Amino acid sequence: MTQTANRLFAAGQIPLLPSTLTLPSPPRSSPDHGFAHAAALAMQHVHRIADASLTPRGRAHRKEGGVLWLAPVRDEDEWRRRGAAGAAVWRAAAARAADEHEEHEEHEAEDEADPEHPSDDEADEDPLDDEAVPPLVVVEAAALPRGASVEWQVTYCGGGGRIDDWEGGGSSDEEGEGRAGERA
Repeated sequence: MTQTANRLFAAGQIPLLPSTLTLPSPPRSSPDHGFAHAAALAMQHVHRIADASLTPRGRAHRKEGGVLWLAPVRDEDEWRRRGAAGAAVWRAAAARAADEHEEHEEHEAEDEADPEHPSDDEADEDPLDDEAVPPLVVVEAAALPRGASVEWQVTYCGGGGRIDDWEGGGSSDEEGEGRAGERA
């Protein structure tokens, strides 16, 4: 994981079970369901890293884009099924982020508008239009760590504020103003 200015780059998130640090066993009855579960578990790890790493805590942050790495598959049909399952997890994560952003905006709003009765402009907005779902690239790898079926690589943009330099205690308020910190 690397943090630069207001960006977080999290790579290598595979679906390890936290209690045992092992991969979940795929169900025999539905390998596709097992893949979807693995993709969701790995995405949960990505969210936890972002929640713990992006500062200041509680500020909105968003995904800029991601790569879904797939373990080798048997054929094009399996690739399409797994790509679709991963894209569904990605879209669900975007919906979660949109909901969290909306809650954040509601708490900070100074007007006393009734949230149960949005204005005409707000009622017409689709929280998951094409711009709300960050770009995702699906790639088949020759192999993934520990024999995992899926790995996520995601870049986030922080919601502003400062990120302290892990080594020197300095800070940066400008995006792209050089490297502000790194964690391994």
